[in-house]
Amino acid sequence: MVKCRLMKMLHTGELYSKQYENYKLLHDRANSNIRKQLNMVDKLTDYNGLTKIKYDGEVNKKKDAFHNLEIQIINIKQNSVDQQAELTRIEKEQRKTLAAVKEQHRRNFHMNNSNLSQK
Repeated sequence: MVKCRLMKMLHTGELYSKQYENYKLLHDRANSNIRKQLNMVDKLTDYNGLTKIKYDGEVNKKKDAFHNLEIQIINIKQNSVDQQAELTRIEKEQRKTLAAVKEQHRRNFHMNNSNLSQK
């Protein structure tokens, strides 16, 4: 009877140790899977961070290029306005000079006529 109980206890101990080994094996596998997944998540986070930095840099470059183009457009428009004003001023000056030349030509003509009539 003692031997039978002892055998039952040994058998129960063996069952517990096998269950514990199975549990430990499952626990180790779960831990290794978790570590792999965490490593993968870290890699993805690093990748996302690096690509975000890269794309933010590209977006900033494109924004700078766009602002530079806007400034160039504004400068060209301002230069066009300035050149149009200069052209208008030159045209007015040309008209005034042409009128002065015609007036001088008329005076010279009349002066020549009066000089010829006096002779």
